[in-house]
Amino acid sequence: MTRPVDLTSPEPAGWRRRFAGGRPHLPRYAALAPDRCVLLTAESGKPEVMAWDQGSGSRRQVTDQPGGTGRYAIDPTGRWVWWFADPQRIGRGRWWREPFEGGAAERIGPDGRPAGLALGGGRFAVGSFGDGRTRILTGGESGADVGRGTELDFAGDRQVEQLSADGAMLSVTDVGAGGPLRPDLRVLDPVSGEVLADWPLGEQGVARPLGFSPHPGDERLLVLSEERDGHRLLLWDCRAGTVLEVQHGLTGELRAQWTLDGSGLVVCRSWQGRDELYELPLDGAPRRIPHDPGEIRAATARPDGVDYLWSSSERSPRVRSTRHGTLYGGDLPDGAPARDIWADGPGGPVHALLSAPPVDHDGPVPPTLFLLHGGPATYDADAYDPYVSAWVDHGYQVVRTNYRGSTGYGRAWREAAGGDVGHTELADLMAVRAHLAANGSIDDTRVIVGGSSWGGYLALLALGVHPDRWRAGFAIAPVADFAAAYEDETERLRALDRALFGGTPSDVPERYHRASPITWAAAVRAPVLLMAGARDPRCPPAQIEAYARAVEQGGGRVELHRYDGGHEERRLADLLDRISIQIEFSFRYCAPGFRNCARGR
Repeated sequence: MTRPVDLTSPEPAGWRRRFAGGRPHLPRYAALAPDRCVLLTAESGKPEVMAWDQGSGSRRQVTDQPGGTGRYAIDPTGRWVWWFADPQRIGRGRWWREPFEGGAAERIGPDGRPAGLALGGGRFAVGSFGDGRTRILTGGESGADVGRGTELDFAGDRQVEQLSADGAMLSVTDVGAGGPLRPDLRVLDPVSGEVLADWPLGEQGVARPLGFSPHPGDERLLVLSEERDGHRLLLWDCRAGTVLEVQHGLTGELRAQWTLDGSGLVVCRSWQGRDELYELPLDGAPRRIPHDPGEIRAATARPDGVDYLWSSSERSPRVRSTRHGTLYGGDLPDGAPARDIWADGPGGPVHALLSAPPVDHDGPVPPTLFLLHGGPATYDADAYDPYVSAWVDHGYQVVRTNYRGSTGYGRAWREAAGGDVGHTELADLMAVRAHLAANGSIDDTRVIVGGSSWGGYLALLALGVHPDRWRAGFAIAPVADFAAAYEDETERLRALDRALFGGTPSDVPERYHRASPITWAAAVRAPVLLMAGARDPRCPPAQIEAYARAVEQGGGRVELHRYDGGHEERRLADLLDRISIQIEFSFRYCAPGFRNCARGR
């Protein structure tokens, strides 16, 4: 049931328009049929896959799932469209494929949690995880080959990565002792499952495979090695066992892919909340692709250059080409601009982005929302964000902090949060809060905190550890009790927890206890809004409900909204409903324009 925003003043007009069509996506092209692509659009109110022939201009919708579609691909020949079907919205299902022109769809592989899809050399490899094992089905393009596909069965949690251009090699990563943030890399024979090569540099860096050379017979795999002093781009000849470095001289965190002719790379550099795009010849210096400051959400090599999806906090997403300029997009209302904030923190300077409504300099400072990003290994960027702009439209300042654990500031910053999970991030958050209060940028008596997933977890921890600093708080699909969540979550998340905490809840119970918001629930003084998905495999609802009871037993005030869904919401109507509930809740305790807000209990 949709609930309108119940505000003291009229609801700002137009904030919902920024969500029109859902999150924009860059088309995914068939490497060998460059006019054919698949595109994720939300014209029906949820993201679904479109098959788009740019040569003829024809488009048709391929998928129609209850909760929308999130995983999809097109094979290099442009013959097949692939997607993962998750009808129950619980992160489990099966891969399907359908001819690009339309026709009967085929189910491929066993049911389970998706464990990757690789396409190349006229072959496919699909991964599925369940009951502690990973099953990888490999086969060819024709229906007959599908029936004769080879199923590889491995103990543990593996991820299908890429097939070589001739289909003779398959790269996979294995969640070992290092967890999903430090996977093991190896190359297999896709038919027999024989290990052809293990990543030779071992513990020297975190190795992430980015793709084989586009030339059949060229067995070089592009690997990103994350090391303490930066990211290296390496070419691994899997049979010869040699590793050559592609020199680039770029600081920051990198994404990269091959150009279509294999002569170079397309590289995106992320640093301090903004991105830069480069063309990098294998034997030359990087060439900066001119674009305005902002975020490059995705980029893809094309026969005549590079296409990329760009936005900034103020300007809406648009697809641009290095040869043809803006192709389409940019038709949504402007967003709230962001300015950089730097504060001295206990681990070094902390970067944050502040977005604010226009204010009368003689009037009161607007209330402030500290919005915490999820992940934890993600970051807040100078990017178009309808959610942030919705809060600004309603009269709130929004501060987004890239605390230790965030990407985009180097590996040392990202890994620094592991020593004292949650509390390290909070120390950076409180440093930014103190900095803004000291220079008068925020009203220290009118501050709320909130977030989703890991950001929701941190919001709950902040409400308990620093109970007198917040008017209210909200958390969507958070972890509230790490030990309880460990019993019900997926094996991949258990591996992440073991890596973060240095063991299981029985190995290091004191670490799980200190990091869990439920430990601090009795101290919570501000009203709390909780949103929990009944089918959420990442942040199970039982531990959220237990946290709510613990806060209430301590005398706190909790509103718990349950919804029939998983961890992520792709349906636009439901997403807008939840945002409305969050804003309505916040208005009851800290409304813009009212100096004397209700203070918690």
